[in-house]
Amino acid sequence: GKEARAQGANFFGGVCINLLRHPAWGRAQETYSEDPYLLSRMAVAFVKGFQGYDEKYLKAIATVKHFVANNSEYNRHTGSSDVDERWLREYYLPAFKAAITEAGAYSVMSAYNAINGVPASANNWLLDQVLRKEWGFKGYVVSDCGAVNDVVHNHKYETDPEKAVALTAKAGTDLECETCETEQFLYDKYLLNAYKKGYIS
Repeated sequence: GKEARAQGANFFGGVCINLLRHPAWGRAQETYSEDPYLLSRMAVAFVKGFQGYDEKYLKAIATVKHFVANNSEYNRHTGSSDVDERWLREYYLPAFKAAITEAGAYSVMSAYNAINGVPASANNWLLDQVLRKEWGFKGYVVSDCGAVNDVVHNHKYETDPEKAVALTAKAGTDLECETCETEQFLYDKYLLNAYKKGYIS
């Protein structure tokens, strides 16, 4: 946290707390464990250490990622992690819940993948119901870089970009990380028109 602040950064997007399902996963070096309990303890320690212990001021903001059930590289922009709710809550969500409710992580990065057919960045159940209403999250959600683009071009969940940006914003994606291969700056490019057309208030 001190190093990030000294470099002029105010947040760090590298707190990967996805479960290590397979040693050949391309992000295996970023995360800590295949065990939900151990991973949750590591998440809490990392977030607290990074954000600091001052009651009023954060050293810097820790962004926990990739929310959630993100364990595949080859189809990460198009795939859906189809997982029943019990398995989500008992296996995939505990580290994120601990990072929010125990450590006070102030940022969450939504994943590229869909969860049960709904892209993470457009998933109202995940970002609003679970994260904000159940866990009391007060921070901001940032998309993985290009994930809003994936809603349109890769998942094809909503192919009208103006409707797609309205959908992701209303679901709870506050900030778009705007780097991708197909099209950049979807919020910048389409959100105002989405408002003008009445897709978002």
